[in-house]
Amino acid sequence: MIEYLFTMDDGTIYKFDINAKKMFDKTDDNLVQPAWTMLDFYQCDNCTLSIDEYPYCPTALDVKEVIIKFNNIFSFEKVKIHVKTPERDYLKHCDVQTGLRSLLGLIMPMSACPILSLLRCMAHYHLPFSTPEETIVRTTGAYFLKQYFVFKEKGSWDLELKELRELYEQLRTVNRCFGNRICAASKKDANMNAADKLFFISEIVSFHLDEKLEELRPIFS
Repeated sequence: MIEYLFTMDDGTIYKFDINAKKMFDKTDDNLVQPAWTMLDFYQCDNCTLSIDEYPYCPTALDVKEVIIKFNNIFSFEKVKIHVKTPERDYLKHCDVQTGLRSLLGLIMPMSACPILSLLRCMAHYHLPFSTPEETIVRTTGAYFLKQYFVFKEKGSWDLELKELRELYEQLRTVNRCFGNRICAASKKDANMNAADKLFFISEIVSFHLDEKLEELRPIFS
């Protein structure tokens, strides 16, 4: 279990307990949910889910509590964030959007989305408030570990990061469409700006992966 505790300047506390091993619960589909969580509300252009099987977007349901609690908060408001993991604690004083970006980055890959769930291992080894450089190291490191297991199973393994690049191309579409959901659900900009910051990291990986890896070369030489 990972706990995010947001303490606002006015003393308001928002607490989120995230189970990194949780599975999708279909019973949520039987409840009345906000309109912006419906699957066909700004459904991602590359979504492969059927509305007959999934009336609601699984990712939208997973982030619903967060989006609702912060929908009337500005991104620049100051907050103290305490993140508790089974191994260690993290404490950061920052603006709300920075904390939300980290929290959404944990929750979204754990959803039943066929695309986002491909990053589930990143959520399992969550690093709160990670920088773009740390995200690239973790992403490529996890990808090469996966290729090692493919190699051990005598499969066709990839050292050119082809599948990783393809995944992030898919994520660009998901990010754009899902951003429309968050915008529709929010009165102020904390949720939207947090999502934009999260999605910006995907853009870096998608467009500048080779350049960023080249910058990291001296560290591994």
